[in-house]
Amino acid sequence: MCGIAGYMGEKKLSYAQIQNCHNSMQLRGPDAFGSAHFKVKKKNINLLHNRLKIIDLSNSANQPFSSSGYTLIFNGEIYNFKEIKKNLVSIGYKFKTNSDTEVLLKNYIHKSYEAFNDFEGMWSIAIWNNNKKELILSRDRFGQKPLFYLNYNNQFYFGSQINQIKSICSHSLKINEEKIWDYLFSGYRVIFKNEQTFYKKIKHFPPSHYAVIKNDKIFFKKYWTLKKKVNNKISYIEAKNKTAELIKHSVKNCLISDQKISSMLSGGIDSNVIHSCIKDLKHTDITFCSIIDNDKKYNEKKNIDIALKNDLSNKLIVRESDLLKEEFLEDLQKKVKFYSSPYLTISSYVSSLMQKKISENNIRVNLSGLGSDEIFTGYYQHHAYYLKYLNDQKNKKSYNSNYKFWKEKVYPLVRNPFLKDKKIFLKDESFISSLLNYRVNPKIINFSKKKYSYNFKDKKHSENFLKNRMYNEIFYENIPTMLYEDDRNHMFYSIENRSPYLDKNLVEFAMSLPLNFLIKNGVAKYILRDAFREKISNQILFKSPKKGFNFNILRYLKIKKNYDNVMELFYSKANPVFEFIKYNDVKKILKSENMLNSENKFLFSVINLSLFLKNK
Repeated sequence: MCGIAGYMGEKKLSYAQIQNCHNSMQLRGPDAFGSAHFKVKKKNINLLHNRLKIIDLSNSANQPFSSSGYTLIFNGEIYNFKEIKKNLVSIGYKFKTNSDTEVLLKNYIHKSYEAFNDFEGMWSIAIWNNNKKELILSRDRFGQKPLFYLNYNNQFYFGSQINQIKSICSHSLKINEEKIWDYLFSGYRVIFKNEQTFYKKIKHFPPSHYAVIKNDKIFFKKYWTLKKKVNNKISYIEAKNKTAELIKHSVKNCLISDQKISSMLSGGIDSNVIHSCIKDLKHTDITFCSIIDNDKKYNEKKNIDIALKNDLSNKLIVRESDLLKEEFLEDLQKKVKFYSSPYLTISSYVSSLMQKKISENNIRVNLSGLGSDEIFTGYYQHHAYYLKYLNDQKNKKSYNSNYKFWKEKVYPLVRNPFLKDKKIFLKDESFISSLLNYRVNPKIINFSKKKYSYNFKDKKHSENFLKNRMYNEIFYENIPTMLYEDDRNHMFYSIENRSPYLDKNLVEFAMSLPLNFLIKNGVAKYILRDAFREKISNQILFKSPKKGFNFNILRYLKIKKNYDNVMELFYSKANPVFEFIKYNDVKKILKSENMLNSENKFLFSVINLSLFLKNK
């Protein structure tokens, strides 16, 4: 895990700019740094790298890494590098390191653009081909590793974070006000619906793509597309066994490291499946990390204790009191500055404090269950979408059994009133999609200083509404948001984050399964639960409702210092956030003792945005 940055254009980067860029990547890569410069006619090409040592801790694996006229900078991990290396050795390639970096570069030298199809893992890559005088960029299939770019006036900049581009760019970078309106009044689900960022002209490099930059032109090519076809021929038993096999293989890949490893462990299914796989693999040198919430609605201590019973692994238990820091605003301000954007969710900010505890234990790699909900139907709304599918198919028998379970087991747990109404979720698809805008509270929309609306549209991937929703959650809504925040939360504390559920083969397989394997008799994630029935307690798999992780900002504001600091932030009408929202309405929310969940999220966004605009 590292930080990368670069430039291609006629101007020459100064020593100060290069140093500032390295400084901006210090947390991403504290162990080593380096740069390379090339000159082609009037063009300057700069590649900058900061390294967090995870695999092959020797200096010989530092970057930029060069061979045969190619120079590479790379952020991420290639989990199958040993298999690729074996193939390359068999045809005559020689290696001087034990790193995935050298394997990545030499596989590219061998196969050119086709090499990206071979890699299993996560990456953002820049390669300068001095033979063809071209710059190649690539990003992994799901966008696990970040990459931003600015293409302006025949000058091309890129970086792991926007901070890197800002440090080497001489142009004035303006705030993207359209993205701010979306952030405030539509929330995280719309932030990644396009490639725009909180800065005009700076874009997200698209996942599953590579790009070639040459002669002032940039050419994008998609190297991987998630298949849409459902496999109706596979038997349930075969699918169940294959699910367990693929997950275990992916977890094994994610345990490759020359540094200490941890794994998140909640009371839910996803992290317990990973925990079970790690135990089966007899990987003992690992720390399991849990947050214990004082709120009974979210407290999962009972299930965590069941999972850890007779487990001799190291444990890191963090309680809510450890997370309620008096330096709330100061800490948030540092992270917003590092992010070059506001936090998208309050739960992500609270999770970042878990990463701090992990870092204090000298752990450099952390696994999480991110992605499982999206590929195995883990959200309450997936039940509603499945019922709509069964209703549309006129499958009365299956509909009735699923509806009965939903009414008895799911309905009482759903907080969103729209998903409690059978008549509404059976309506047309465009109406259901509009409900996904989680700031539908009309009261909050009225806080806007201008008339605001967002046309929430799904991108079309599948004719099946539930499958289509899942595709959108994976590529444009949930997964991009969580990866964006998870990367920065970990990198702020120089930790590599890994997501075993975002394995290419696992995602392709899960998304090819018939819906009745995923939701059965009203039970979502059925095949995942069933695949690990013999390994994990029935209490965790089938008897515990989904709790998730939530946090109310009022818990912070009950601490006087935090409350005073937030009030001071909003005391002056000169706060730039009031160009977007009404001053008095925010004051009313701050004084409210019975804050709605939508108001809690909105207030956190307003605080974040205030800090972001102050440091833009």
